[in-house]
Amino acid sequence: MKGLIPLLGLMTLVLFAACDSGGDEARERVTQKKDITETVAERKTELQAIDMAKVPSDSGELQKIILMSAEEMAQRMGSGRMKAKLSFTITRDDEDVQLDEEQEYDQAKNGDFRVAMLNDKAKTYELYWVDGKQINRSSSPKFRMSTSTGKHLFWREKMTNSLSRFYKYFRGHLTFTDGGVSTYEGRKVRRVILGLNPAGKTPEKDIEVTFNYPSQYRLSSFTSERLLNRQRKKITDFVSAEGELLIDLETAVILKYDFQGQYRVPVNKKFVENSEKEVSEKSVQFTYHGTMQVTDVGKTVEIKAPPYDPPMKRNKPDPKALDHLPKGSKVHLPPPGTPKKAEPLPQDQRTGTR
Repeated sequence: MKGLIPLLGLMTLVLFAACDSGGDEARERVTQKKDITETVAERKTELQAIDMAKVPSDSGELQKIILMSAEEMAQRMGSGRMKAKLSFTITRDDEDVQLDEEQEYDQAKNGDFRVAMLNDKAKTYELYWVDGKQINRSSSPKFRMSTSTGKHLFWREKMTNSLSRFYKYFRGHLTFTDGGVSTYEGRKVRRVILGLNPAGKTPEKDIEVTFNYPSQYRLSSFTSERLLNRQRKKITDFVSAEGELLIDLETAVILKYDFQGQYRVPVNKKFVENSEKEVSEKSVQFTYHGTMQVTDVGKTVEIKAPPYDPPMKRNKPDPKALDHLPKGSKVHLPPPGTPKKAEPLPQDQRTGTR
């Protein structure tokens, strides 16, 4: 236990250092259970300057489009519907483990939206953001209203980041070929063909990413991004990469993609040493495949809230726990006049046996 205490202290310092600018806000939200509901229609994201005439020859312009946030996509499109599928296969010693996921995202012009995720393990997550209200459910048929602390923004980004993750893994090993101008859903699009660069080199420098939501979700995304970059630098062999992007010439938003790539990562030495079976292969192969289609861009998309239950009642902090908070900390206490919880009866007056 003596060794654990300094470690916990160090972890705390690292976590707060990761989001030092929002540290005070995060601490206040934890102690006060602060509601920081934001109306999406009032959030204005500064749109990047993108020159479609330079796509795909200018890698910088293309990277802006591939890494574009869902929030910027929503403002550029105004409205639309997205459906996507993602398949992730892990192969070792001729044994495959495959994970499949389906994603849906509907965006209305007034800022309302719906996101939904269903994976092959029958776990579902669905969230509605309607009239500034957050309604969601997880692995259950019951919807419930909940307090917005940035969750709706976090999940919207999570629904739309499959291509950006693929790009980050294969960055430096992809080729982009101009496939000319064509038409998709009645809109003019630039077709870009993806391929593998055999002579590619993995960039050592990570891409700087800004997470435009509150500290608790920004920290989660920061951790996920750090793990992604740690993993991409372990890749020893890029086996294949192919795909196609259709980019809207008017909004610079990707309206359709289909990509697939394979890469190999060395098997962990400790796993080999501790494995009960003989490990013949010294690396694991990953296959990453994703598809996506956007429809109804700029058209009327109506998002209606589903029937839902009221928010869960929050448990107030135990009065004894308040003694352990730092001096001057603010807490969310019950409003004046709230009935006190009844004291438990003495042991000799209780019914039943123990």
